[in-house]
Amino acid sequence: MIEYSYTNLIFIYTLYMYYQSIILVGNKKVIRKRIRNIATKLIKVQGEEYRNSPDYIEITEKEKKSIGIDLIRELIYRLQSKPYQSKNQLAVIKGAEKLTLQAQNSLLKILEEPPKKTQIILTSSHTANFLPTVLSRCKAVVLGNSQEDARSIFKEIDDIIDINDFLQKDILDKFAIISNLTKIKPPLKRESITNKLLLELYNEFSSKLKQTESNSFSDGEKFLNVLKLINQTHKKLKANTNYRLTLEHLVTQL
Repeated sequence: MIEYSYTNLIFIYTLYMYYQSIILVGNKKVIRKRIRNIATKLIKVQGEEYRNSPDYIEITEKEKKSIGIDLIRELIYRLQSKPYQSKNQLAVIKGAEKLTLQAQNSLLKILEEPPKKTQIILTSSHTANFLPTVLSRCKAVVLGNSQEDARSIFKEIDDIIDINDFLQKDILDKFAIISNLTKIKPPLKRESITNKLLLELYNEFSSKLKQTESNSFSDGEKFLNVLKLINQTHKKLKANTNYRLTLEHLVTQL
């Protein structure tokens, strides 16, 4: 069974296992907690002690208004070394919205092909300042209770789809909703809304499975297969399969 970590916006799909380059969008407190959780799993250091680990690299710029290319070159140089104490190393660029265009361009190669056993995290309060080429190389996750973008996306999925109403619709109506989802821009917003939809479906069928465990074996098996299909759908979308066809296949099985 796939483990989910739920925020008010989307689930983090055992993030550190599937993506090496991540953008965490949210407020500082929420991001700090998430980084601490990832550091605990990656470099095996408890609490705030990860900051003292030689396998943790942090880039930040408090005094200046921008993070320049020199700091990024230094980061890239340090990431060429293997981890010292643990099996992995973790690099965090805090306030990554301050990255200059030169600095962002210099990051592209390492974001696309990070060294083995290396996780790169960019943190930010928003994604507006990032180059499309940076966003395309990272998994962007908007953490719950972060800022207006998170609240608006969360509201949008509720406006578009009531999960109980969705499940009652006939197949043509479901296809029409999927068609509307494909038109949402930018891609980050569409992805966030889709992930929220998948999470709502997962929760709904998990509940149905628990209710039938002691009653009907056939129904339980059916709901379990749907849960597996939802997981498979998420994996396929992550692998850039056809968005519309992948979701249409899912809804035909609900």
